Amino acid sequence: MNLWKVNDLLPEKWSKVQLQRRLKQVSRNLHKDLDNRGVRYNQFRKPVPFKVGDKVYCKNHPISKAGQKIAAKLMPRYWPVTVSLVDPNTKRFVTRSHVSLLKQGMVC
Repeated sequence: MNLWKVNDLLPEKWSKVQLQRRLKQVSRNLHKDLDNRGVRYNQFRKPVPFKVGDKVYCKNHPISKAGQKIAAKLMPRYWPVTVSLVDPNTKRFVTRSHVSLLKQGMVC
């Protein structure tokens, strides 16, 4: 546990005005660094190309079932949904799906 006091760590010759300037400079540097990290974090992100109501395909993750003679490698890889993630066949909402699992559907 540190029992240091701030005044013990600062040089004795600094005035209150100098400390306030230094505090503003530190605050500016922290905000600038935060902005830079945000830019680097979002550097390679792309905007979502889909709008609500667009036809898209969602990646399917089937499981093989030997008892029912279902082979996962023969199942369709993508199935059609709308961007609000409603299955058009059953009209049920798909609970969650990441954008990376979606691809643009064909416009008819």
